[in-house]
Formats: sequence, structure tokens, C-alpha cells
Amino acid sequence: MARIYFGGTIVTMKSEQDTAEAVLTKDGKIVAVGDLKELECMADSNTEFFNLDGRTLLPAFLDAHSHLSMFAHNLAKADLSQARSFQDIVNILTAFRKKNGLFHGEYIQGFGYDQNRLAEGRHPDKFVLDQVSCENPIYISHVSFHMGVANSLAMEQAGITSETTMPAEMIGRLENGEPSGYLAENGMTAIYMQIAKLPLDIHSLYQQAQKIYLQNGICTIQDGAVGKDQFLQLKKLAADHVLNIDTAAYLMLPDSAHKTVQDHLSMLNQYENHLKIGGYKLVLDGSPQGKTAWLSSPYTDGTNGVAWMEDQHVQMFVQQAVDDGIQLMVHCNGDAASEQFLNSYERAINRSDRADKFTLRPIMLHCQTVRRDQLERFEALGMMPSFFVDHVYYWGDIHLKNLGEERANNISPTGWVEALGLPYTFHQDTPVLPPNMLRTVRTAVERMTENGVLLGKEHRLRVYQALKAVTVYAAYQYGEETTKGSIEENKYADFVILDKNPLTIPVEEITDIQVTHTVFRDEFVYKM
Repeated sequence: MARIYFGGTIVTMKSEQDTAEAVLTKDGKIVAVGDLKELECMADSNTEFFNLDGRTLLPAFLDAHSHLSMFAHNLAKADLSQARSFQDIVNILTAFRKKNGLFHGEYIQGFGYDQNRLAEGRHPDKFVLDQVSCENPIYISHVSFHMGVANSLAMEQAGITSETTMPAEMIGRLENGEPSGYLAENGMTAIYMQIAKLPLDIHSLYQQAQKIYLQNGICTIQDGAVGKDQFLQLKKLAADHVLNIDTAAYLMLPDSAHKTVQDHLSMLNQYENHLKIGGYKLVLDGSPQGKTAWLSSPYTDGTNGVAWMEDQHVQMFVQQAVDDGIQLMVHCNGDAASEQFLNSYERAINRSDRADKFTLRPIMLHCQTVRRDQLERFEALGMMPSFFVDHVYYWGDIHLKNLGEERANNISPTGWVEALGLPYTFHQDTPVLPPNMLRTVRTAVERMTENGVLLGKEHRLRVYQALKAVTVYAAYQYGEETTKGSIEENKYADFVILDKNPLTIPVEEITDIQVTHTVFRDEFVYKM
């Protein structure tokens, strides 16, 4: 089938001023872009005409980093993002238990609480959760997913006791040595092993999750920390045609990522039923709002965060990625973690004989406190930063408190990468935040915190630059720049249709824009 889109503003993203009057598509691809009369001459009797009716057509957004599986699973949990006190947490979980008819012994899960937004100003503990139930195991995840809280029964079932040997920053302790319920980083492993055994309606949850991405104009999504079993589940979902849009899986190191790739080589950088292996994933530290991001200079309370791995282990995994010729995506929130990754990648490149070693496009994820001198080393490695720029709005006020003014002003330093001419992308790290690209675009342009503080005026972007990060550059990050990211001949007909043009309205109105349609391979997969 052929179709002509016309009657609105078509932003091609080829350049800041490039627009078109019409787009002709056929069989899921773009055939021509140009004047309506010229395209009408190319149409046949079966061509459908779609009138944009004054709306704006853009290339579909690409999610540069999120966790599809985690997001899908979270749809079966209580949403604690609006909790503002311990009592709110108790009330939300109690209502969730009642609504879902959970019997004694059944797990209760919640996600999205933020101690920075609670009246008590601290993490809840097992005593708070025991108020909900002592007969149900309960676990709630922090908004960053780098920490959480379990009730007494959940810890008992996971074998977390006063005898469990882990650092205090990973398992919180009461004065008598008993675990408080607070768990962070590797301290959460035993709980997650319990949760992984729980039955779920997987097909329904993944369909719901994809629908939310589509409602936000996203046609390429990511599952950014996948173990072997999770990948096999994704592959089964793809074979069952549950995955309806392109999904890139990044295999978690030090899990059996290398063997998984070798067993599924046909899926490396190649979609099968809308699923591909995009590369490897490595995590080097935690989150700045939880003060577990690893810094070279301390937080205002004198701590430096948490390093996840020793240098020799990081070097081994980075070397494996380079030697395998596979893109590596590395979580680095703190500048000490960024330094560890950069040093390891530079050594790996120097030791590798691969002819393509500078074309692998390694990704430094989050980059909240990356320094300019570190960004200056990216180009030589072919490395790209992917910024969680919404930190400016959601946690900028917390960063001012925890990091001090200078470092807080330079979180997600997009002005520096623009000056250096580096490509870069944006992400929401969903389910940390919903996959709302328009909120991200506004944040990148305004750089205002939730409390109205301007953070890093020199890092403000123009709207076009912010849109480029979630279209053109995001396609480049995935190695798909010849098929996605802009509206050009021979690329996929993947579009998002907006009720207003973000390039022409006041910045503060960008978050009021509605996604009216999402188009994947020229099929309307979402209509408002």
C-alpha cells in the first residue's frame, strides 16, 4: 500500500530548517519527500491520502536506553511515585493488596518511592512495611532501582539475617545488628532471586508496556540489562509476535553474554521478529540521588559513592567487548566510574588488533557528573554519551544539595558535547521515569529544576538539537542511521504525529503537546 502524508508541517530532521510539504510511502518505507504536486504525480489509484490537518509529522522517536522487561514487570506492582510520607506508602500498598486480592503468603511489590520526596526525609524500613502485612513478603524499589526496602518476611525468605555479611551501604543495620530492611546494589540480589520465581502474565504485561512507548511516539525501544534467561524469554515473545516494534537487547556482563551472542549470532545487530542483540551492558556504579554514584571528589556529606567492580574485572569485560567487536553500553553516573570506563576502553583499544575497533560506538550511559576533560577523550575512541538529562528537572534540587553548585550545574553537560561536536542521545531509563520524550526535550532546552532553579545555563540546547538527540543521533547510536532517525527516501516510514510543532511554540508548552498518532512501518500503531 502507498500513502501520501500532507496538510501539515513535516519536519525531516535533515537540518534545522528542512521541512517538506508531503511524504510518499510504500510498503513500509519512504519513497519520496517533497512538494505535494510532485508526489501526487507519483501516486497510483491505490494510494491513500492522509491529511495531517495542521499537525506536525516527525521521524519516530528512538529510546536510547531503558529496561523494557523491568518496565513490563513493574506494571504488576504498586506505583509509589506519588508517595510523600511513610503513611502514603502504607496506604498505597494496602490498597494495592486489597484491589488485587492478594492472599497471605503472596508477594506485594511496589516501585518508585524517593526518600528525597518523603516528609520523613529518609528511606522507609521493615517496620513501615510490616504495617502493611506480616503475612505477605513485601519489597519496594527506589525510583533509581539501585536500592529498595523489604519487610521482615521478605528478608526471612531471602535468607537476609544479622549473620549476612555485606557492607553497611548494601544492607542497612539497626543498632542491634539486625537488618533494617534497606538494601542497595548487590544487597538486593537475594530478594530479586525470590521475585524472579513469581508467576506473571508475561504476554499481557509486555503488550501493555509497548503500548505506553507507542503513546509517546517511540518505535525503537531497548531492554538495557538482559540476562540469559531474560533474553530467551524475549526471544520467545518475539517468536510469538508479542514484540510489535523494534527492540534492542543489551546482554548483561558478567553474565553469560558472550555465549548468548555466540548462540544467537544471526540476531547480532539484525532484527528477527523485531528483536535484535544490540551489544553488551556493564554497570560500574549507582545513582547520584541515592549517593551511590562513584565520585572522584566526595558528596557534601563526605562519602564518595560505590564502585561496583575492581579495575581488573572491568578491564576483562571491556576487552571482551572490543575483542568480540560488539558495542558496549556502560552505566557511569559518577566521574570516577567514567574514568574507570575510559581508562579500560583506551587500554582495550591499544591491545586489540581488530580493524574495526574504532567503529564500535561504545556508549557511556547517564554521564551525570562526567567532566569536560573526560568528554574530550570520547572522539578518539568513537565513544558516545547518552544523557539522562531529566535529572535536571526531577533531581536537580537534590543534586545541588548533594553535589554542590558547580557540579550540579554541570550534570548532563550537553553544552560541552555540542562544543566538542560529539553525537549524543537522551533517555529516561524507563521505568525510572516514563518514556516521555517531550518532557526530556523541554528539560534539555530549559534546564530548570522542579523548584525553578536554572542549572547550567551554558548547557541549554535549542529545541532542534534536543530533538536530534532522540531521532538522528539515537538512530546513529544503534547503527541504524541508514534506516531511521530522519524523513528521507529509502528509510522506514516510522513517524510520530504531534498536535503542535515543538520548534515553533514556547518551550514551556512543549510538555502540553499531544502525540496523536504513532506510525510504524507505515502502519498506525497508536491513535489518540
